[in-house]
Amino acid sequence: MGKPSFEKKLIIAVIGGGKCFAQEAVLAEVESLFQVAFSGLPKLMPLLGRLPDPFVVFRRAAHWVLRRSFPPQGWEMEPVEDSDRCFAFNVHRCFYLEVLTAYGAPELTKLYCKMDDLAYNALPSSVTWERTRTLGRGDAYCNFRWCRPSLGLPGVPPASSKGEGTENR
Repeated sequence: MGKPSFEKKLIIAVIGGGKCFAQEAVLAEVESLFQVAFSGLPKLMPLLGRLPDPFVVFRRAAHWVLRRSFPPQGWEMEPVEDSDRCFAFNVHRCFYLEVLTAYGAPELTKLYCKMDDLAYNALPSSVTWERTRTLGRGDAYCNFRWCRPSLGLPGVPPASSKGEGTENR
């Protein structure tokens, strides 16, 4: 038999392979699995910086990913801005939170939020990433914002660093 898949490792970490583990230990193990699974994304993001206008490419790719990977059956998204200046939307319903809550593990949702932070903090400086609210960390909605850095975000105070406001929840 080969190495266990990411999904199998995740299931074993969550259910403990039939053993009882402290919640903190399970969260730490799942987080480490997520970091391994998503480790390639931060390496890919800086490649955008080599393009003449990284924001345009990122915005087009984000549209494609949203259509393909986040269908309305699982997510309720509210567009906030989609311009040459900023791509922003709010999420009012999250498939991950709903499923994990149904299985009695809503605390795992914040790890999905953290993976967003890890991936998007690696964007080139020509694309800013900010999110100050997440459903997984107890807020009423998630606010996803990517903008050209000189323009700032509509209705959101500027953060001192990318992803600020999300790590401490």
